[in-house]
Amino acid sequence: MSSAAVLDRLLKNDIAVFTEATYDEIERILKVFVVNPSLNKSAEILEPTHCLIVSGPPGVGKTTLAQVLAAEYSDEGWELVSITSIEDGFRAFQRCNRQVFVFDDFLGKIRLDPASLARDDGRIVRFMSMIHKDKGKRLILTTRAYILEAARALSEALDDQKVEVSEMVLNLATYTRELKARILYNHLYHSEIDQDSIQALLAGDSVRQIVDHRNYMPRIIQWMTDEIRPRDVPPSEYPKVFLQTLEHPDKIWDKAFRQHISLNARILLYCLYFAEQERFSEPGVRMDTLGLFFERAVVGFGAITREELRAVIRIRFAR
Repeated sequence: MSSAAVLDRLLKNDIAVFTEATYDEIERILKVFVVNPSLNKSAEILEPTHCLIVSGPPGVGKTTLAQVLAAEYSDEGWELVSITSIEDGFRAFQRCNRQVFVFDDFLGKIRLDPASLARDDGRIVRFMSMIHKDKGKRLILTTRAYILEAARALSEALDDQKVEVSEMVLNLATYTRELKARILYNHLYHSEIDQDSIQALLAGDSVRQIVDHRNYMPRIIQWMTDEIRPRDVPPSEYPKVFLQTLEHPDKIWDKAFRQHISLNARILLYCLYFAEQERFSEPGVRMDTLGLFFERAVVGFGAITREELRAVIRIRFAR
């Protein structure tokens, strides 16, 4: 206990263990990562502001981008600190060290918790301010776009221009056909899937169909190149199963759809789907049309009674 370094490790052992796990994940990610325009754009935001918020839809590669950025700093001798709470950030902050902090899903993994936000939003912004003033510090945060928007609607601290300039929105529009093909190739090359399955995929037109598929997403590529997933699939059937998963990615999103969002949110998604399918040739639905559809649907699904709906409508018109 006479060593300050040993004592510091004991006091922050949870952070150190989580950071070591992040290093292991980074080692895996670097094998399959494909450099894309979002990497340079993120670096351009991070360098002057010292803070970066990577937002976007689920499965688009936010965590991967954050960890690749952190790896670049780590290669230059910066200390990587992977945290699971803003308190961890304050505990691990060392003025004399060059440190890069990574906080994945900093507003919650699935949904926003208003109580946690009310408790932490001020401290999050305060920590960002500390990082911004210190040339030897970097902070990379990730969050789903809809969670960030919900947080900004509730938090005055997060709805601030200083926070906004640190944001980089990641979406699939930045992925060219070449990038998509390289991502697929890297995952196949480093996977432990049976080689006969991989050769069956490469032999026909499946690669083109995967790359050009409307549901292409890095998470699905990772899912289908994980050795565990296709273990029971015969090699000759692997291309077919891969394309079926892209066409109907219900195994990936079913739990999130049924358990991670409210009944009203599920009903709204049903309304959007059927309205676009049956009435409109172009994507999108007018709000007035969607509103009427949704009001009928919440009653039909039993989320609210007809009398309760009428009461809500009366209150709305009274305003």
